[in-house]
Amino acid sequence: MVVLWQAPTRDTLPPMLRVALLLALAVGCCPPIWKKDRYMGEPDPRKTGYVIQPTDYLSIEVWKNNDLTKKVRVRPDGRITLPLAGEIEAAGLTVNELRDKIAKKLCQFIQCGEAPIAVNLLQVAGYKFTVTGKVERPGTFAPKDYVTVMDAVGLAGGLTRFADACASVIIRRAKDGTQYKVPINCELLKNGDMLEMNVVMLGGDILMVP
Repeated sequence: MVVLWQAPTRDTLPPMLRVALLLALAVGCCPPIWKKDRYMGEPDPRKTGYVIQPTDYLSIEVWKNNDLTKKVRVRPDGRITLPLAGEIEAAGLTVNELRDKIAKKLCQFIQCGEAPIAVNLLQVAGYKFTVTGKVERPGTFAPKDYVTVMDAVGLAGGLTRFADACASVIIRRAKDGTQYKVPINCELLKNGDMLEMNVVMLGGDILMVP
């Protein structure tokens, strides 16, 4: 039998064509990643103080005013309700930012100079994020301290051998409630490259590993 044509294999391709094929496969596996500035713009609560999350438990103290002093749990919608001040968006703010926001509301009804306001964090319950997809132990995690992307992957037991390490993504919610994606290339991070991409996981984040 005479073989008229045989499909070329990777080993039988000319060297230049073989290199081009490998580059094409690499690009297909690892799509272009955003520039470093993109990741440097992501929030880092380690620099600004703890960011209040839904289900956190707070103490709002108004000096010498028991009627306005309350202990409240942040609702799932991120808000709290206080006498006179009404509903206030608390999630996404630091303790000091929330204090200033409450003071601005209450100053319409009381003399703020004579009634200093303090906000204390009694219980951290809302710092939770999810790691899903091709990791060894997917699930929701609630660490005591802030962790980065690579820490989160470690908590989930690491990537499986079937994971597409360069096509992970964080689903994150902005302050206005809209969701957006942060592309993550775990292969680069594993090799110590593009460390700006090793952002801090925020409460409510979902890290998806395809």
